[in-house]
Amino acid sequence: LMLTLVISLSMATACVYEPEAESPKACTHALIGTPATPTPTGEFKAQRMTTDQRGYGGDILVFKEQGNMVWAVHRVYKEVANEHRMNRLMSVDPKQRRITNGCVNVWSGFYDVYAADISSVEIEE
Repeated sequence: LMLTLVISLSMATACVYEPEAESPKACTHALIGTPATPTPTGEFKAQRMTTDQRGYGGDILVFKEQGNMVWAVHRVYKEVANEHRMNRLMSVDPKQRRITNGCVNVWSGFYDVYAADISSVEIEE
């Protein structure tokens, strides 16, 4: 099954769509980039890559690479305690969910269920 992950930056949400579907299969809050380190917009192919770096849970879903920079969807990065990312993820205020360096962070339960089937990422304002 090839799913598309649609990220709304204004709402700070991530929704999974099946091909040709009008309504999403599932949606969740997402952490996104700050104005200084924005999440790139556009349509991207998604590639699952393994990582042994701490805080990522073993793999990430890369959607853009430029020079030595990588943008990805991944489980919430919790290595910097004072960022309070889990609290921010649960906030009803989308502005509270602008904390990352441009990557998209989602709840691990959502990532674990859908990441393997996501083939493309669409990011809109």
